[in-house]
Formats: sequence, structure tokens, C-alpha cells
Amino acid sequence: MKSFKWLKLTGGAVAVFLLALLVGGLFLPQTKIVQRSIAIRSDVHLVFNELKDYQNWFQWRPWTEKEPTASYFYEGSPGEVGFTMGWSGEVIGEGSLTLLEVQEPSRIEGKLEFRKPQWLTAKDIWELTESDGVTTVKWSNEASLDYPLGRWLGLYLDSLVGPDYERGLERLKNYLEGLNPNIAPTTGHQNTKNQKVIEQ
Repeated sequence: MKSFKWLKLTGGAVAVFLLALLVGGLFLPQTKIVQRSIAIRSDVHLVFNELKDYQNWFQWRPWTEKEPTASYFYEGSPGEVGFTMGWSGEVIGEGSLTLLEVQEPSRIEGKLEFRKPQWLTAKDIWELTESDGVTTVKWSNEASLDYPLGRWLGLYLDSLVGPDYERGLERLKNYLEGLNPNIAPTTGHQNTKNQKVIEQ
């Protein structure tokens, strides 16, 4: 009898949890953008060319620090629409990034597909502007959040993705400014920590 009562209480708790998960998910956004930016003392064309060829990313990508032994592959013509970088590792999971749009020298857009440990699709967007020899680089992740679990994951997306983007931008800055030892490094670093949310 006690066992039956315990099962009944457990089943009720699970039902309430699932109901909260489903109902709560209805009120969460379907899309979320996490964004970081940094100022780099470098020609905008140099920065653009560095970013559009995913093969160059090994110089600064933050995930190399997390898992140096992860494997990467490349398909297509470097820097052209359709070019794909894929990765697989125990720590960074499995996924790919495919180049969708190239607007020289101001915008690059790619399609992100994470397959492991969590299925998630997103847009990978780079926006560049130059003023007085300094290029402002904005890196954005615009994720599509599936109902209901993906929308709950979106609540933590900034804390999951943001630090990697910050570290990647810092490494990119150090690498590109290091290519020219005659320039003084910039100090401006912006973290847009208040992620933009698009509700649909």
C-alpha cells in the first residue's frame, strides 16, 4: 500500500514537472542572439579574409584550447559560399559550419549545426566596420530554439556561448595585431552581455 502511494506521488510530481516544462516553453522565445564585439587595429580587408576562410580559424579559435585533440575537416572552396568546416571531439561535441553569405568586407554569415551533445541550429554572423585603421568586429550567434527543451536551453545560451566568443575574439585580436609588430595594440574590448532576444 505504501509502495502504491509512493508511486502515485512520484507520478504526480513527474506529471506536474512535464506540464510546467511544456506550458512554460510556450512563453519562451523561439530565437535568441548572443553577441560579442572587439576592436582590432588592423585593415578591415585583412580581418575579413581571415574570417571567411574557416581553415584560418585554427590560429585563434577558442575550442582548440578546450580540446586540442579534436578533429576538423573541410569541404568546398575556401572562402566561398558552401565551404564547410566540421568538427568532432569528446569535449566540444560534433557539428559543422557552412558559409552561406559573403559581403566583402562587411559581413559573413554561416549556418551552424550542432549534433552532439545537443542538436541545435544557429546562424553564425560576423559584421565588420573600420574607422581610422581600427576594425570593430562583431560576432553573433542567432540560435533557433526548438520547443520545448531548446527554448529552455536558450535561457542559458549566453553563459554557454558568450565566454567562448569572448576568448575567440581576444585570440583573433592578438593574432592579427601580432602580424604587424609596428602598430600599437588597441585596448577596446566590448562584451555585449545583454543578449538580444527575438520573439516570434
